[in-house]
Amino acid sequence: MSTSNFKAMDYDLPLVVCDYEPDEWDNDYYYDFECEVEDFSDTLEFYEVTIEAGYYRGFQFWVSERNWRDYCDEEEEKKEEARAAEELEKIRDYLLDMAQEEGFMELEISGRFSNGEALYSRIA
Repeated sequence: MSTSNFKAMDYDLPLVVCDYEPDEWDNDYYYDFECEVEDFSDTLEFYEVTIEAGYYRGFQFWVSERNWRDYCDEEEEKKEEARAAEELEKIRDYLLDMAQEEGFMELEISGRFSNGEALYSRIA
């Protein structure tokens, strides 16, 4: 391997993944699950949650910021940052709930090499 399978999460959020072999996954279940994640993401104002394929196998939840800062002046942005922080906590809870309910894994990157490869440790 010359690259890591999963991207490191931003915003100090947990890295929740489903590490499966491609022939082990039921596409209908994946589609239903993807719709559920989209529905959750639609309730968010500041961030978006998506499912991203792993480089080699599996998938992970990915969180990205919407362009809400582009529409705020400096004073309004400071006020909105508190609401955005609350939304990140909502996302954290959602990801950890998904890990527990669906049997997904929470990982941490325990090492990264100069060639881009990463070692992961499972968080209990």
